[in-house]
Amino acid sequence: MAEYFDSTVALSAVFPASTNYADAAARIKAAGDDRFIINHGIAEVYRTLTGRLQIPPKQAAELVQRTMITLFRVVELERPDYLQVVKRMAHKSLSGPIICDALHAEGARRVKASKVHTYNLDHFRKIAPDLNVV
Repeated sequence: MAEYFDSTVALSAVFPASTNYADAAARIKAAGDDRFIINHGIAEVYRTLTGRLQIPPKQAAELVQRTMITLFRVVELERPDYLQVVKRMAHKSLSGPIICDALHAEGARRVKASKVHTYNLDHFRKIAPDLNVV
């Protein structure tokens, strides 16, 4: 069954210095080969590597290309998906960075994920009570 990973778990799985590396690696291994992330999630991982973690851009790009592509299949969200997510966010009066989690939730729904792996449990409970978030 498909399992979905947001960028918080994906980042921890590709960055061995992460405090969550062992947990993320175990989740990846347990999920088997049917692991997904949205296309935007790849950019989020790169942003965090080069931003908060201050990994040089070339090194971060190599890390993303070497690991993210082998670990995850990509769920492509399109303009109508983004617009639907924005509409849902406005309906719930939610704003700010939680929109990224809402996009991840949409990707999980798209692949009918049996589990959604995240370290942002509170955000996902607000935006995706219909999903099995772990």
